Amino acid sequence: MTFNFPSAVQTALSIVVVVIPLLKFALMLNPVCTAAETGVTFVVMSMRNAIRRRAEQASGSEEGVAASETNSLLGASNHSSHNVSQALLGPAASSTVRVISRLCVTLAVVGVAAAMPFFGLVTSLTGSMLSLLVCAVFPSSCYLKLLWHKASWLERVVNAVIVVVASFLAVSGTLAATRALAHAA
Repeated sequence: MTFNFPSAVQTALSIVVVVIPLLKFALMLNPVCTAAETGVTFVVMSMRNAIRRRAEQASGSEEGVAASETNSLLGASNHSSHNVSQALLGPAASSTVRVISRLCVTLAVVGVAAAMPFFGLVTSLTGSMLSLLVCAVFPSSCYLKLLWHKASWLERVVNAVIVVVASFLAVSGTLAATRALAHAA
């Protein structure tokens, strides 16, 4: 279906339709990737410190790499996992850890999605049940509950319409996703 747009507009729309889900996927995975990167950084640092301690014990040296050095580096950072890993591992190793951890998390998510036969249907079911409730029904309901006496009549009407329409869409989306899941199974 082309809607008879000029070819430049069709090309731009096609690019937008492809790019937006890719960017959304990356944004949704960012907290998971950040946590994985931080975990990998601490594992690498623990292994490095253990190797240094063993080497120093074998050579008879009393000066060791203490965990307090790691904690002082963490306290000096601004709590960004990239800055922490860069301070602990150095820029080259930090970039390597960042790329590898993000690649592994992305591959794991894609692998789970490919391995589950009805992943898209389950995702649409949870999305229709929860997304509109969290994004539209809950905020508007809370606004009405908390500010009923201070809100103007227009604000009351608009929020009530949002609650009704979003609830209808959530219920109809949940029913459609449930039916699709039942037919696929």
